[in-house]
Amino acid sequence: MTRYHFDAVLATEPTDAQTDAVYEAFDGDPPTLSTRAGTGYALFHVDAESWDDAFRTAASGLRQAGLSVEHFEVEPEAVAA
Repeated sequence: MTRYHFDAVLATEPTDAQTDAVYEAFDGDPPTLSTRAGTGYALFHVDAESWDDAFRTAASGLRQAGLSVEHFEVEPEAVAA
């Protein structure tokens, strides 16, 4: 497995209840939640077989917590060959 690093840009800022639900959904290895300029972000470090699996894991857990993902952001060096 490979460790993937990326941000999920959220459709809304997480509420306190959603923040608690994120920690429960990711069972001990939650993303770091933050807000920048009114936009919610979740910073992930995910062990997965592929980028697709990493993104699916992140989106699934965030949905479980009642959050929606607008899109994912990946630093160019994270995908450099």
